Amino acid sequence: MLAGSPLLLMALAALSSYPSQREGAERVPNLGRFLEAYLGDCTSDDPSFDKKACNEEAAKVQKEKNGRVFVFEVPDATTMFELKGFDKQRGVYRVAVTPFFSERALAMSVGKPQKLNADGLPIVKNVPLSVKMPEGETEFSFKRRLERGQVTVEIMFKPKTAWSMKPKGQPELRGLSVQLVGIRLTQSPGETVIAEETY
Repeated sequence: MLAGSPLLLMALAALSSYPSQREGAERVPNLGRFLEAYLGDCTSDDPSFDKKACNEEAAKVQKEKNGRVFVFEVPDATTMFELKGFDKQRGVYRVAVTPFFSERALAMSVGKPQKLNADGLPIVKNVPLSVKMPEGETEFSFKRRLERGQVTVEIMFKPKTAWSMKPKGQPELRGLSVQLVGIRLTQSPGETVIAEETY
């Protein structure tokens, strides 16, 4: 049967692999600027400020970017990972990834946050990831490196919708909800891939 053909399954797997998805993705060199353009900054109290034109420009950018695949390198991964245990048989760490990134007082999250924590920060669902321990590295040193975020993290995503939340007594939080396309972890830029997943 065609649907169960090994060749077809291999072809589908190749199409959905991280490298094939990444090939057509557009690189985001600065997440803050990307979010500023997508979300707009249309809350000025200046009477001469053209809020309507600002909102229209943001809507135009959103229409242009929605549905396209983008990729960016996370500048700081120190708070991204929570270790869930080591699978000795497979030689991988089970890791929970926090898919929330902020820059220039704006944020990007996988899915729209539904509530805030005690510190007034948005809560998002973690993404599971299996991270392979590199050859020649001890379990202790690799665990410490993951806990400290001493790896290079690359995220592929598709923009979906803008969101906003208002913590009590604090400024409004604004962000972009995205669909996660893939995650790649390397030991450092251009080096060994230790985790790679598409969604």
